[in-house]
Amino acid sequence: VVIYDDFNPFLDRFVSRSGRNRPLEKSLGHWKLWDHMDAILSLAVTQLVSAIIHRSKTEPVGDGKSHAWSGPHARDLTLLAALYDQSTAETFPSRWRKLRWRVGYGSILGR
Repeated sequence: VVIYDDFNPFLDRFVSRSGRNRPLEKSLGHWKLWDHMDAILSLAVTQLVSAIIHRSKTEPVGDGKSHAWSGPHARDLTLLAALYDQSTAETFPSRWRKLRWRVGYGSILGR
């Protein structure tokens, strides 16, 4: 479940990149469906990656059990993480290494 009740940080970033001199209403008028989708994916993927690498007991995927990730699933998950993981708790390279190790994805060429 993705809780998407506070997307002000996403709107703030969007407006700041639209230009400070542009009226707020005009900037927000350019906020499209794909911007919502990107925001939701960012929240979901960051939550999922955190659950996997920290073995969260509250998330089924991070329950501490051994989950077999197929090659395509591991590849897809690492691709999503590369595009959407927005954690500020640790550096991207650190999270990337932990995620690749946890899902068993060894290289860019596959398993």
